[in-house]
Amino acid sequence: MSSQWLSKAFMKKICENPKIKLRSLIKKAHSKWNVDLTMTKAARVKQQALDEINGTYGEQYRRIHDYAAELLRPMIGLDGCFIKTPYGGQLLTAIGWDPNDQILPIAYAVVEAETKDSWIWFLLNLCDDLGVDKIRWWSDNRQSIVTYAREILPKINKKIEREFDKGGEWLAIYVGRDKYEVSSSQGNRAKFVVDLNLHECSCRKFQLTGYPCEHAMSCIRKMCLDVKNYTENDDVLPPVFRKPIGRPKLRRNKTGDEPRNNGPLSKLSRTGQQQKCSYCFALGHNKRTCPIKRKMEAVAKKAKKGAKKGAGTTRTPKPNKIPAKTTIEPATRLQPKRKSSTQV
Repeated sequence: MSSQWLSKAFMKKICENPKIKLRSLIKKAHSKWNVDLTMTKAARVKQQALDEINGTYGEQYRRIHDYAAELLRPMIGLDGCFIKTPYGGQLLTAIGWDPNDQILPIAYAVVEAETKDSWIWFLLNLCDDLGVDKIRWWSDNRQSIVTYAREILPKINKKIEREFDKGGEWLAIYVGRDKYEVSSSQGNRAKFVVDLNLHECSCRKFQLTGYPCEHAMSCIRKMCLDVKNYTENDDVLPPVFRKPIGRPKLRRNKTGDEPRNNGPLSKLSRTGQQQKCSYCFALGHNKRTCPIKRKMEAVAKKAKKGAKKGAGTTRTPKPNKIPAKTTIEPATRLQPKRKSSTQV
């Protein structure tokens, strides 16, 4: 069975429990179809099913522009909750609501208590960071941008026209393979290299803005090309995976103030916390070092020893040893060997 078919067969099971273990998938395949899966194939089946459910990582990177466009919505929700730590406090959050009915965190803060002063401080900082005037302007112009018919937005179109006019001040020379050498027509010694195929210029403005700079515009004007073909935003791709040298680390690098307990089950330090005994319910010690419990155990031991000494010891008679029957076999007579005629 191929991994693609198995991923479709296990789709519902993995969708219900995305953290399902590989051994459970192996047992399910063996009991249902009598197929023995290896750990690598089971991992590949699970990853293909997760990619089908959640999408691949590459597709998620390509949706970053959509996420940025849908991050700020006209409605922002506020909420607070308790923090269950030894220091206490409350967590204030501001969240947004996207068209897919998903909650997106915008800002959060940790305060002492949920009071009017703490909410005022949180909202003032939120308005300073986001800009209330910008949010209102975005919400007012949202419908006009959604219903905009052209491919290039108005402000970007104005910037492109400005760069197109500046491109007339530069001279472009074709050097082969879609590359051009651009120099100033006003006697300036500045020179730049433009690659229209890769959407690059040595001034770096073409790569940063996403639309052609004045040097690239001079090349486009010379070759009578369409500017729209060079203003598309490329998809955001995930970073290149590089496998580090050596065995991978199982623990992260800790800072100087973190406890350095060894072992995978290392616990947090209890410094600063007061212990409470679960035997006598007193403070300052635990059940293992409780003095009252030790006294009770010592008294119980003495009582047990005294009970052993007071009780008499009864000896059980040993059974008589009966000798085992021995059978005496009759001794066999040894007859002398006859002498042969040769010996005589």
